[in-house]
Amino acid sequence: MSTYRIALVAAAAALALAQAATAATLSGTATPGTTTVGATGTVVADITVSDPVDLFGATLNLYWEPGLSFNGIDATVFGMSLADFTAQFDPSLTQVSTAPDPAMPGYEHYGISLLANIVPPSLAAGPVAVSFSFIGVASGVQKVHLDLLLTDASDFSDIPLTLDSTVTVSPVPEAPPAVMLAAGLGVLALMARRRRS
Repeated sequence: MSTYRIALVAAAAALALAQAATAATLSGTATPGTTTVGATGTVVADITVSDPVDLFGATLNLYWEPGLSFNGIDATVFGMSLADFTAQFDPSLTQVSTAPDPAMPGYEHYGISLLANIVPPSLAAGPVAVSFSFIGVASGVQKVHLDLLLTDASDFSDIPLTLDSTVTVSPVPEAPPAVMLAAGLGVLALMARRRRS
């Protein structure tokens, strides 16, 4: 009887170690964006998922400096629009926050927390992309911070990823002085011609 218990405990320990060894992980890098004031720039995060995972939940927190404005319509998560990604989860359990986060003072914030329906969405192993678009509000190098937390449906373990990037916002280019002078002289010539006729 004791041999049976020892074998059962050993099998359970081996199974636990095997599951821990195959837990999915996320790794990635973020490509900085560039734009001008009033135009859109995109930050792309190239993420690698080590193993396939069924998602019990997902939490995404995006932070950016006030020199940018978040354009959620153009956001993509794992190859689909943010709206399509969100639709895979239970809408009654979805929470969205745009309130400032005390953990990131001085940053604007968009956060979304999702929980799965009865059938959890699957995420395949391999490369995936997450992208976020911002409209330039003020010129300068604006910081962007992403916290992504996936929850594995098989054991409810957390799979975190944190990435930092920037969006460089340039001022709207002004026309060279010679072009402005020529335009002004053209307007004066047009006005003089109208007076003659």
